[in-house]
Amino acid sequence: MFEQLGEDRLEGAITTDIIGKPDSFATRLDSAAVDTIKKARLHRKVATSIFFESSGGQQHKEASLAEIRLAVSEPNLDMGNVETVLEELQTNCYFLITQNNRYRFSLTPNLNKLLSDRRANIKQPRIEERVRAEVQKVFAHQAGVERVYFPERSNQVPDRPVISLIVMAPDQGVAEAETLAFVEQVTRECGNSGRTYKSGLIWSIPDSAAGLYDEARKLLAWEDIDNEESDRLDETQKHQLAQSMKKSARDLREAVWRTYKNIGLLGRNNAIRTIDLGLVHSSAADSLAGLILGRLRQDDEAVDSVNANFLVRNWPPALTEWSTKAVRDAFFASPRFPRLLVVEKLKETIARGVTNGVLAYVGKTPDGRCDPFFFEDDIDSTEVEFSDDMFIITAEQAKKCIEPPALKYIEVRPDHDIVEPGKSLAFTAKGLDQHGQEYPLGTLRWSATGGEMSDDGVFRAGEGEGDYTVSVASGLTKATVRIGVKGKETGLVDKPEPPPVNPGIKWSGQVPPQKWMNFYTKVLAKFVNSGSLTLRVHVDVNPQGGLTPQQIEEFKSALRELGLDSKVDV
Repeated sequence: MFEQLGEDRLEGAITTDIIGKPDSFATRLDSAAVDTIKKARLHRKVATSIFFESSGGQQHKEASLAEIRLAVSEPNLDMGNVETVLEELQTNCYFLITQNNRYRFSLTPNLNKLLSDRRANIKQPRIEERVRAEVQKVFAHQAGVERVYFPERSNQVPDRPVISLIVMAPDQGVAEAETLAFVEQVTRECGNSGRTYKSGLIWSIPDSAAGLYDEARKLLAWEDIDNEESDRLDETQKHQLAQSMKKSARDLREAVWRTYKNIGLLGRNNAIRTIDLGLVHSSAADSLAGLILGRLRQDDEAVDSVNANFLVRNWPPALTEWSTKAVRDAFFASPRFPRLLVVEKLKETIARGVTNGVLAYVGKTPDGRCDPFFFEDDIDSTEVEFSDDMFIITAEQAKKCIEPPALKYIEVRPDHDIVEPGKSLAFTAKGLDQHGQEYPLGTLRWSATGGEMSDDGVFRAGEGEGDYTVSVASGLTKATVRIGVKGKETGLVDKPEPPPVNPGIKWSGQVPPQKWMNFYTKVLAKFVNSGSLTLRVHVDVNPQGGLTPQQIEEFKSALRELGLDSKVDV
């Protein structure tokens, strides 16, 4: 063939792109192709057809798509594969020139050769810098979410009651054991102290970054060609260069989406949970951060708002009043609560709860009164503030504040006794309102059977022995107690037996971790405010493989946060 051409200058193009070496592009592409293309040797046939159409003295030294199809057509050939083969040849060959669907082999290398040479000279630090910049660009567009990029220490992640999206470095892949250990550590700690708002951290963790680095290397190579060699390119190559740079930039962006497909967060069992987003691409959402938050909404891990009844259902059993700051913080500190994406909507929830009579929004004066006090009032969300000095209370508690106290019970002391005939016994009375609080008594009307009763509550027994009653009334409220009259020796009247009183109870046993909250709510909560409850805890933690020094220190740190003795036996 070279003899017919009268020259061998195209030998480089043939051996590099078509045939003559084991790694010639057409030969290599055929060996890696699907069976239909591989059996037809279609890459070599198409490349050969282009070569002869663009050599040997023809008037137009180029091959059109129609000419290529005609040249390679044969029975049972899927002609759609021709376009597939052409795209692969364009991407790989060093001497194939393409313009307006016309193809030819040239004596000078094309952009692919320039790209290959340039790629080999791109240093790794440049690649990593470009990848990190592209990652930040992809995650940048999402309102209402704080972003922390590529942290290396726990104190680089702030401990604040907000949703924080933590973007891991590209080389910290989800398959690496060190990656999840780092996520666990930073979720639990902030510097030298325990982290309070653990639930507010959302981790974006990459898969293998090899494809991401490869796309960045290619884009940097194209940019270097544009900056340093564009003057030596013809107009066709300049156009191809511009298109290649645009495509490469798009491919790098898509590589970021495909790579950052894993989420890490604190699950409801207080352990780190990972979520695989599957096949991710830029058309799935406006931003990658938005896609992540959308998935968390689907899994009920994050919400835009909650209703007031949700707060009532999840009310801390030990609290009668819940500070608005603590309410807000619970959505970022407790894994039992969903993450609140729009914090300001919690103010709307409280305002609606006040209007609908589900909650009251109150302040507290030094003497314990509720002031200000909003209940079943129209209140704007702008009037609600997150503060340690403002509280919400349940409707039940609110009604106690607004119902005027009234005398409901009279408590008489002693409530039973024995007196000898002719002797006196003094009684006292105390008023209680409908909420069990002491209420002042007005004029009391005392009366008794089996003796006389003075206006100041002194009973003087008559001579007859037996069981009698002492009564007292204030308005329409009345109370009656039993009184026995008997002599020292007759024993006609038995002293009324007081109801049995137990000095207290003790219990010890093992409570499964899953039932700790239920144990507190159902068993302990009713004694919390009595001042009579003493709770002693014995903890044994013996995991298989033992505990690391870091885990033991986390345990001590959590105890110190609660103001407890941090001494532990190891």
